[in-house]
Amino acid sequence: MPVQSFALAGTTASLPPAPVDGRPTVGIETTAAQVGPLLDALRPTGNLRLVHPADTVRLRLDEETLVPLRVSVRAAPGADRRAWAQARGYTERAGDTVLDLTVSDLVVNGEPTGLPAADGTDAAPDGGPADGGFVDGPVSVDEVPDPDGLPPGLAPHRTGHARTAGGPRVAVRTWSDGRAWLALSATADWPGGRLFGDLGTLVRRVDLGPAGVGYLSEDGTRLALHAAGRDLVLTGSVERSLLVGAARGLGVVGTAVPDTWAEAATADVGDAVGAMAPLSLLLPPALDGFAPPALRVDDGWVVASFVGAGDRAFLLEQGPAAKLPPPSDADDVVPVTVRGRPGRFAPPRGELEWFEGGAVVRLRSLTLARGELLAIADRLAPA
Repeated sequence: MPVQSFALAGTTASLPPAPVDGRPTVGIETTAAQVGPLLDALRPTGNLRLVHPADTVRLRLDEETLVPLRVSVRAAPGADRRAWAQARGYTERAGDTVLDLTVSDLVVNGEPTGLPAADGTDAAPDGGPADGGFVDGPVSVDEVPDPDGLPPGLAPHRTGHARTAGGPRVAVRTWSDGRAWLALSATADWPGGRLFGDLGTLVRRVDLGPAGVGYLSEDGTRLALHAAGRDLVLTGSVERSLLVGAARGLGVVGTAVPDTWAEAATADVGDAVGAMAPLSLLLPPALDGFAPPALRVDDGWVVASFVGAGDRAFLLEQGPAAKLPPPSDADDVVPVTVRGRPGRFAPPRGELEWFEGGAVVRLRSLTLARGELLAIADRLAPA
C-alpha cells in the first residue's frame, strides 16, 4: 500500500470489521483518486480496466500488516462521470461494481522471484530479483552525512551506490524500522539546471534555520538541498515535519538555487501577493486532506499546486486580464456559476474557469470532481 495514499487523507469513512480469507481486516471507504497509486501498481498484473477518479472504493487492509486484501470499486454518479465512461465505451451505471479484487494465500516478506530487470523488460539473469541500478556497499560520511535528529525508531539499513547511465555517481544511505523508511542520496557531480532528486518545478522553500534553505516537493515526500560541493535529497515514508527535522541535522548548509535553475521561480505567499498586486491573490484556507501549496510565479501569473492523499491534487492559476478569453474547445465546455459569477467547466481537462476582480482564475484537476472544485472555489479568499 503506497503510504502517501493516507499521509494526507484527512477524514476517511471507516467500514465495520470483516475478515478476508480468514484474516481480520480494517476497512475504509474512499475514492479511486486517493488510492490511485495502489490501482496503478495492480494494473500491470492483468488486464484491469480504468476507473474514474471519483469512483467509490472500499478497501480492506490486513489488520496486522496493513497489506491490502480486497479492493472493490463502484461507479460514481454524475454527468461528468457518465461522459467519461461513454468516451471509453463503458456501459456501467452509478453504483455498479467495476473492479473487485481479492488477495488470498498471502505471504508477507517472502523471498521474491522472477522480478523484472531494472529497465522493466527482461528478467534478471538468474531469474531472481534485479538490483534496479543500486549496488550495496559501504558509504563514507564524506559522501553522505550521518544525520542527527532521525525520526524515533529508525535504524541504519542499506547503504550503497546507484548506477545511472551517463549520470552522476550517487551515494545512498537508508534507515528503517521495518515499516517506515528514510533514504538520503547525495552526489558531488550534479550538473545543475534543476534540483537533484526529481522534485518537479513546483516546490516549496523551507527555512532550515542554521542549515539554510531546503526545497520540499509538491507531495512533501522529498526534500532537496543545494549545498557547496554537493547536492542531496531526503525521501521517505515519514511525516514532512520529521523529514525537515532530519534535514536540519545533516550538518550541511543549503543555499538558494541559481536564478537559471527551473525552481528559481518558486515563491512564498508574500512573493505571490506582490506578483498579483494591485489585484488580490485568492487562496483557500487550510484544506482538510491537502498540504500547503507549492507556489510559482511565471510572467505575472501565480500557480499554486495543492497535493492530497494518493492522486488527489489540483492547480490554482490566476493572472491579470481584461475579461475571460474565449474557450479553445467550445464544444467541450459547459456553463457554470462560480462564486456567484458566470464561469465554465471543461470536463476533459477538469478545468473550472472564471473572471473575478480583474483576473482570470482557473482550478484544474483530473482527480477531483466538478463539485469538489466548485466547493474549493467558494472557499477562496484574498491572501
